[in-house]
Amino acid sequence: VGAEPRIAIIIDDLAEQYAASHSAMKLPVPVAFAFLPNGGHTPGLARVAAERGHEVLLHMPMEPQNITPAAGSLLVNDSAEAIETALLAALERTPGAVGVNNHQGSRFTATPRAMDHFLAALARRGGLYFVDSRTTAGSMGYALARHHDIPTARRQVFLDNDASAEGVRAAWAE
Repeated sequence: VGAEPRIAIIIDDLAEQYAASHSAMKLPVPVAFAFLPNGGHTPGLARVAAERGHEVLLHMPMEPQNITPAAGSLLVNDSAEAIETALLAALERTPGAVGVNNHQGSRFTATPRAMDHFLAALARRGGLYFVDSRTTAGSMGYALARHHDIPTARRQVFLDNDASAEGVRAAWAE
């Protein structure tokens, strides 16, 4: 109550394109960077981003609706043990990560059992926050993160859903 509004900008899908990832790290404003764990350059780029003072997030692939899941995605039918093992391995590949957000995940984040297993594993890891990318209105991520006492936030606007200059300007105004 009484706090000034704040904006957090997260650039995700990093490590897929090495040059673009390096360019993003030169931005003169505080932005967070979310790295896909299976990118070949993820460990090195995440380390550099953290050294340059940027917040680093693990951009955890999760099962989407109606499209092929990204490599290494958590799937709704994975066991709690498989989810925790995959999360820990992904965190190992993303040095300096202080939080996690979901990549895709419209099916996974809307499945309470799967999200509960994921967030319970994240809570056991301790000290990390979760940003719900809200790739579906049915996402349970924010509510379940709160249930597990994990610091959390949720995406309000995708700045580049329409990558045209007009689309980005409209999203920024929103």
